Amino acid sequence: MSKEQIENKEVLGLIKELGELATKINSIRERLNKIYPFDEIDWGVNAVYADCIIKDGYLYDSEGELLSNDGGCMDEDVPYFVNQHTGYCEDDYYGTMFIKVDEQNTFVAIRYWC
Repeated sequence: MSKEQIENKEVLGLIKELGELATKINSIRERLNKIYPFDEIDWGVNAVYADCIIKDGYLYDSEGELLSNDGGCMDEDVPYFVNQHTGYCEDDYYGTMFIKVDEQNTFVAIRYWC
């Protein structure tokens, strides 16, 4: 097998792996849409932030960088912070919701747009 054939085979393997992950993600999204009101907006998981800092009602990453400039809803059933913006015509919105997933202040960033 030539070097190019090996590289192509590796690329095809990565594409297959990505497809398998997308299938699993879509399955999880369907389950979440039944539990949380994400079905009214488009959304996708963006990142995981460990050891976050909550200070004065705002969320910071472990190095002190501000993640959420719009404050938090920590008294909700699913504690979260939000960083939201409106579109040009102010009839749409988008942003990032940071959902607390454990007691070690790990947050998952979920990008959304509507």
